[in-house]
Amino acid sequence: MASKVEKYAAIGVFVKIAEAGSFTLAGKSLGLSTSQVSRTLAALENQMGVRLVNRSTRRFSLTEPGKRLYERCRGLLGDVDEAVESVREEGGDLRGTLRITTPVQFGLRFLNPVITQFALAHAGLRLEMNYDDRRIDLVASGVDVAVRIAQLADTSLIARKLGSVRTRTLASPAYLKAHGTPQHPSELGQHDCLVTAIEGAGTTWRFSGDRDVVVKVRDRLVNNNVEGLVPFALAGLGIARIPEAVLCGEIKAGTLVPILEAWDHRTPVQAVYTPGRNQSQKVRRFVDFLVQEFAGAPWSCG
Repeated sequence: MASKVEKYAAIGVFVKIAEAGSFTLAGKSLGLSTSQVSRTLAALENQMGVRLVNRSTRRFSLTEPGKRLYERCRGLLGDVDEAVESVREEGGDLRGTLRITTPVQFGLRFLNPVITQFALAHAGLRLEMNYDDRRIDLVASGVDVAVRIAQLADTSLIARKLGSVRTRTLASPAYLKAHGTPQHPSELGQHDCLVTAIEGAGTTWRFSGDRDVVVKVRDRLVNNNVEGLVPFALAGLGIARIPEAVLCGEIKAGTLVPILEAWDHRTPVQAVYTPGRNQSQKVRRFVDFLVQEFAGAPWSCG
């Protein structure tokens, strides 16, 4: 009969198989051969008396018992890893892997230089960066820290504010000359608008002035990246809402004209993580570093 240590090790191998989606990739991650991974899984299944993985020559999938075991164990193993790392880090430099996700353009423009400084200060730390404008599930993806430009809607997460960005509503002089300049958000329904895929087709824009105004806009063009809207706005295809820091040059040059300025709004920039990551030295120190480095960050045109 396998010892408890062997059983826990085998469960760790099973969880890695489920996450990697491949015996070979799981083995590479664990420093084991594919045959060792396969034998470990077979021994675990034999001990439990239940099949955890459906195998075929081309693919595999988790059985229902396998799915239940994975859901129960992945968080527990993560907590153990965090506890071990936390104790180790208290005695020296940060180690292990720090997984970070950030909106694409914000990461490229503003976060990368700060992460570079943090990485140079902690040579033993491995970093995984994910640039994605979508809202990623931190638990399911194993992300340690997400930088988000949004109000925090998920109360199960912890957030620390890094600053805020001003969102401007803009169009080219040529578009405004041809179609007129809206004086109130309610007029946007009569205009072509450029939106991001996150907002989605048939999107609504919310404005805050003397009172909140919600407008369903006509999406002439949908782009999966907010900075990708800039050339289309410059070409006169429609009106866009874009964070000011992305297009200071265009505003100062007059090639994009801000409109509806009384309804501009600021959106918080936040470092977000799950309560379970609160015990991790690397997460706490990284977020502290972000807060320090981004104090008074130049995310506006002044």
